[in-house]
Amino acid sequence: MRRFRDHDSSVAPLGKLLVSSAWDRRRKIEKAVKTEQPREVPVHATLARLLAAWKLCGFARMTGRAPRPDDLIVPSRKGKVRNIVLMLRRLHEDLDRLGMRRRRQYDARRTFISLARGDGASKDILRWVTHGPTGDIVDDYTTLPWPALCGEVAKLRITLREGSVIQLRQAAHAANAEALSATSAATDAPRQNKRAASIAAYGPSEWRGVRDSNPWPPA
Repeated sequence: MRRFRDHDSSVAPLGKLLVSSAWDRRRKIEKAVKTEQPREVPVHATLARLLAAWKLCGFARMTGRAPRPDDLIVPSRKGKVRNIVLMLRRLHEDLDRLGMRRRRQYDARRTFISLARGDGASKDILRWVTHGPTGDIVDDYTTLPWPALCGEVAKLRITLREGSVIQLRQAAHAANAEALSATSAATDAPRQNKRAASIAAYGPSEWRGVRDSNPWPPA
């Protein structure tokens, strides 16, 4: 349950996501991670593009407003933590549409590790990304440099399809157009209300507009 404030895209060579809490679905409260040791996870360049598009237009299209730092990155339509049972159902529906076998939500980490290792990433360094330190004495005396963590994550060869990139751009343009339309409507509302009031008072055939110096009916 990451929030927008947890994502820092300004660092290099990859942005980072702070993993400092988890959601207890039984008690419905936010709690510490299992290891009780927050960790920073590199954000793959492809994921960074998706997050940027989502922050630019996707979140607003779903919620009706721009995201704030404390907002969940992917909330329910009510702005709350998503229901795990419903999300599993949605995941299966999406997999069916894509013609892929059904998976569990927790398989995402397994898939990432498997694909990244297949592309040459180091198992030992990936463990720091996905699980953090194990707690043994060697880990207590180890702090891996940020570029080292990013380098292993970047080895995963995964990109967006060109059609997906175009759709993201179109969504961004559509969101901007909607924002401009809303602003224009808010600006025009007083003028339209005045026009409607004049028509109601004098009738549509005799209405001359608010800029006419000659009132109707004549005095």
